[in-house]
Amino acid sequence: MVSRLLLLPLCLATSARAATVAWFYALDQDRQAFEKATSAPLRTQKIGATVMADYRVGNTRVVAAKMGSGCTQTAVTVSTVLALVPPTCLVTTSPAGEIEGDSPVGTWRQVSEVVAWQQGSLDANGRVAPGKDSRTVLAARPEFWSQGPWSGALPVAVASGEAFVASQAGRRHVALASRAPLVDMNSWGLVKSLEQRDFPCLHLRVISDHADDQADADFRNFVSTYPGTGGQWVAQLVKSLPADPADPLNQPNLKKLLEGLPEEKSREAEPQAR
Repeated sequence: MVSRLLLLPLCLATSARAATVAWFYALDQDRQAFEKATSAPLRTQKIGATVMADYRVGNTRVVAAKMGSGCTQTAVTVSTVLALVPPTCLVTTSPAGEIEGDSPVGTWRQVSEVVAWQQGSLDANGRVAPGKDSRTVLAARPEFWSQGPWSGALPVAVASGEAFVASQAGRRHVALASRAPLVDMNSWGLVKSLEQRDFPCLHLRVISDHADDQADADFRNFVSTYPGTGGQWVAQLVKSLPADPADPLNQPNLKKLLEGLPEEKSREAEPQAR
C-alpha cells in the first residue's frame, strides 16, 4: 500500500497544473464588479508601470491587469504580465466605438479580426491606407466558453489605433480604411503581444459610443453609468472552466487524504530544495 506521506509530494506537484486565466481590462468598473462576484486579490504586484493583481476563484488562478490607453501601452502591459505568468487561457474586456451601424450603447461584440488603422501609407490628404500586414484574423473562441451571456456577442472586425476617434469625418475614414464596424485603442497592441503564443483567447468589446461628433460626451456618459458587466462575465467565465482532473482537490479520495494529513507530517513530507 502506498504511504500517504509518499503520495503527498506527487499530488502537490500535479496541482500546479490547475488553470490560470490572464484577464486584461480597460475599465475600473469591470475589476470592481469582478471582485464583488469573487473576492479581493490575494496580492498585487507592480512591475514598472504595470500593476498585476492575483486572484483565486475556486481552483482557478486569475491574473488581472489594466491595459491602459493606446495600443503601445497595451502591448507593454500584456507582454509584462505574460512574461511572468504563462496562462492557460486569456480573456479581455474593453469599450469600443461603433463606426458602422447604429447599435445601442452597451451592446457587446466579440473580436474576430483586428486592423491597425494607423499603420500603412499616408496619402497627400493625411489619410492612412492600412497595409497587408495591418490585419490579423483571430482564432475562434474556446469551446469550453460556448455557454453564457457572452455567447450572444457577435464576432466582428475591430479597427485599432492610438487615437480616440471622435468626429463624423474620422468615423467615415476609419470605416472605409479598415472595413471594420468597431474601433478601439487596445486590440492591435494586444494581438501583437500574443504572436507566437498558443493558448485559447476570448476578446469582448462593449459599444461605448459611435465615434462621431458626440463621442466624447457619449463615452463619458457610458463610463459614469457602466455597471461592470464585463467583470461580472469574467467571473462567470472563470467559474465555468472545466475542473482540472490533474488537481488532487478535484479527486474526492485524494482530497480526503490530503485534508486528513496532520500538519506536522505534511511539512516533513515536503521535498527538500537542492
